[in-house]
Amino acid sequence: MNYEQFMECVRTRVEEVLGGEARVTVYSVVKNNSVKLDGLTIMERENNISPTIYLNPYFEAFEHGMDMDKIVREILKVYTQCRPKQKFDTNYLKNYEKVKDRIVYRLVNYEKNRELLEQMPCIRFLDLAVIFYCMIAIGEEGAASVAVKSEYMKVWNITLPQIYEQAKRNTPKLLPYVLQTMLEVLGEFCDALDTTGALPMYVLTNQLKMNGAACILYPDALRECSQKMGSDLLILPSSIHEVILLPDDGSSNREELREMVDEINRTQLEVEEVLSAQVYRYERKTNRIIM
Repeated sequence: MNYEQFMECVRTRVEEVLGGEARVTVYSVVKNNSVKLDGLTIMERENNISPTIYLNPYFEAFEHGMDMDKIVREILKVYTQCRPKQKFDTNYLKNYEKVKDRIVYRLVNYEKNRELLEQMPCIRFLDLAVIFYCMIAIGEEGAASVAVKSEYMKVWNITLPQIYEQAKRNTPKLLPYVLQTMLEVLGEFCDALDTTGALPMYVLTNQLKMNGAACILYPDALRECSQKMGSDLLILPSSIHEVILLPDDGSSNREELREMVDEINRTQLEVEEVLSAQVYRYERKTNRIIM
């Protein structure tokens, strides 16, 4: 069974299990860094939105011996856990006054997202792009959001500078930054750590630990860490979810750090989690980030 046959088989099996009470659809999605995935949605009669369940990893599991019945059960289990509890008012997104306080920004790699950025308002920032999302819901288990497309900007009748200013106000409030030492972060996974000779490194992210690299755009985040270290900062973009900060005191080799970031990108991250292979520098005096 090839991949296309697998997707159609999963779709029909899920539909059969639900007894015709829902419309099951498979469609292609372009994710961050131009990663193309295939998503399955289940639209029940009482709902008008559905979580997207990506089939690509299930096909890998199928090729490694997982039977179709178990795959269908797993997909239905995920759907049951994530299904919307009530209908979503789609007109909500058409009213800028209703959504403006929910608009936030994220950072993505500019070159790796050319196709995606053609459909979205964005602002160039170094080798990155600032893009915008509307937060539908935020909870302890995560968040639901909708990407702001160019068509929304036309409906809302707003400009790129306007939405950027709105996101600058909202993002630090809705997604406050969290600054921890690297030892504190590692301590969450290891009880005993030898701190002898450890570099003073900090991890900067947001409270959800999702798309937290955008915290480098917050007005106070880098300033606070810079004050703690008493120096300018080197910023390592470890993923779209967080960055690593360390003092720029002249003791670090920028090229070695760049090679380290590149290795992390290649060996430790999913393709869609990569932000950049560059190392940035934060200047205290000018409050600027440069490459």
